[in-house]
Amino acid sequence: IKGNLQEYGFVHILYPNSLNEEKIKVVCGDTLFKTLVKENPNSTRLLASNQDVDFHTDHIKAKYIAWQCNSQAALGGESILVDTLELLSNTSKDILDCLEAIPVKSHRLFFDDKPQYPLFSKSENVLYYAPFLCDEPINSKEKQAYSWFINSIKSASKIEIKLSEG
Repeated sequence: IKGNLQEYGFVHILYPNSLNEEKIKVVCGDTLFKTLVKENPNSTRLLASNQDVDFHTDHIKAKYIAWQCNSQAALGGESILVDTLELLSNTSKDILDCLEAIPVKSHRLFFDDKPQYPLFSKSENVLYYAPFLCDEPINSKEKQAYSWFINSIKSASKIEIKLSEG
């Protein structure tokens, strides 16, 4: 697990029941938050709906995200991964400065969460993005950088994973 995380930034465990939470915790660290998501077609929350969720990052404090599939979707259900740090490593300083000025509202899971974080933090080398938590940038330079970011995400190489039940 640790080798794949270091080399690829993710690991796909085909038979998750073969590992227990304690073994994963040794490699990944403490669990920050755990939730059971069940599809509810009548949900007003995107997370529990049967709709595709656009590209996004999860909580800013999470170094790793773990998903477990309890019940496979009849259609779709793929997780799509993009190496955003690789994408941003070839980006101009001007664009990175603009991305750092674009606020993204926080998921606010913990008492010490800030109300918002920058889309990209140069000092921490962390991207935090969710289109449903992001306000449209105001000035033209930020709009151009945001547009560049969205187009870069759309055209970036993607890894598509469909989790197995278990």
